[in-house]
Amino acid sequence: MAISDFEFQLNDTGYTAGQYGGKDTHVTIPSSYNGKKVTAVGKWAFYYKNDVKSVTIPGSVTRIEDFAFKISGLTSIAIPDSVSYVGQNAFEGCLDLKSAKLPRGLKRIARYTFWQCALESIVIPDSVTVIEDHAFYECKSLTSITIPSSVKEIGDSAFLYCHGLTRAHFESPDGWYLAEREEDDYGQDLDGDDLAYPKEAAKLLTKPFRFRNYWKRR
Repeated sequence: MAISDFEFQLNDTGYTAGQYGGKDTHVTIPSSYNGKKVTAVGKWAFYYKNDVKSVTIPGSVTRIEDFAFKISGLTSIAIPDSVSYVGQNAFEGCLDLKSAKLPRGLKRIARYTFWQCALESIVIPDSVTVIEDHAFYECKSLTSITIPSSVKEIGDSAFLYCHGLTRAHFESPDGWYLAEREEDDYGQDLDGDDLAYPKEAAKLLTKPFRFRNYWKRR
């Protein structure tokens, strides 16, 4: 792999590693370019790079922009703890992505981050406060999830069509309420009268993950 395989753009803190044009299966993003740190993985950087199976991200990187790895061939990814932002759709359509390590300090799991990924399990850091809409949409191989006590919101359809998800563990099961619910467990629309706060939300959250529900915790 050559540093010339990347397009680099200046940003406020250093350089963004832009579109990757190489042919390597295992790619290491350089930590510096032209004497400055590489601090971001840019939008569309690995878009449709089906041959790329792994990417090593240096500790200089603080941001992974939207769509950065969309429809790439990644099988696993370890995001360093230096990263504080992972953009929406960052790993969308990575059909072979079975494992992902999220950085400690991440506050939000953005919309459609892991849409259609093959994740079998994932650890949500206890820094995360929001799991946004459709974050794990159609992760059909995901079988269990632990929601740390730091999480205050689970967005609309965050786990929709996660058909393998049969178990959910909540470190803080009390205080959850149904902020919005568009369908019941049988796909029927619900009107405003049905938006009652459940007393034992954790029980309701186990299976309705796959339906279009939006949850908050007091």
